[in-house]
Amino acid sequence: MKVLVVMHNLKREGAQLVAYALAVGLRKCDGIDVDVAAVDSSGVLGSELAAEGVSVGPYDAKAASGYDVILVNTIMLHETVKELVEEVVPVVWLLHESNMDVLYETLPGLRENLESLRIHEKCARVMHVCQSSINEFQTALTSSNLGYIHNGVDVGFIQGFANEKADVREKLGIGKGEVVVVTAGTPKERKGQLGVAE
Repeated sequence: MKVLVVMHNLKREGAQLVAYALAVGLRKCDGIDVDVAAVDSSGVLGSELAAEGVSVGPYDAKAASGYDVILVNTIMLHETVKELVEEVVPVVWLLHESNMDVLYETLPGLRENLESLRIHEKCARVMHVCQSSINEFQTALTSSNLGYIHNGVDVGFIQGFANEKADVREKLGIGKGEVVVVTAGTPKERKGQLGVAE
């Protein structure tokens, strides 16, 4: 089986790390060939994926028809999904985002693509990797092909960085008994991290 994972960029951020873990995990399965295509090739994950044996290249809609299934990562790629669902290749759309009102305001064409064209219904599956995402999406739109990946991150992958904690504390001058608050993900107003920090 040939699988294409489409990412909006290759930066080391939350949604991209989920796609990275998925691509590397699928690569280890017998009988599955995985490639990653990036709409924007900026970021370090390209070289990290290549080191894991996953081919990485620029996104090309014409080349996508040569795959058995296409996994599209994040709601930001709604225009890509719109383009791909017209092909005969099954599309699985991975959603991480919540707060549909903000997304409708910041992503041109999203409301039309979802509410009028209903591109999510043309996907083989729409998979959510966080509970807030599926709750928000189901409130805004209903569809029979929605799914949920419970705890969509490989905790073992994250735990691999645990040994770096002492080094980071030392570099930043943070004592062993001092409390540090860390937030996962890219700081965005809609996620509330800045409010917690203030």
